[in-house]
Amino acid sequence: MPDMDIWEDDLDHKNRIHCFYVMGLGYLGKGDSDLAKKYLAQVRQLEPNHQGCLSILRSFIAEVT
Repeated sequence: MPDMDIWEDDLDHKNRIHCFYVMGLGYLGKGDSDLAKKYLAQVRQLEPNHQGCLSILRSFIAEVT
């Protein structure tokens, strides 16, 4: 039986990225852009091409480093 790539992803890693992203969105919604930047920066460190994170940084924080 061939290997199935869907089971080879590190789900803890993906979950960590998602949690940091949601926390960044939450703090942005509360108006705390400093904490939002902190969590979104962690997303970018773990997944530099995370499209949601890049979009938020460009649109609402106007900062992509």
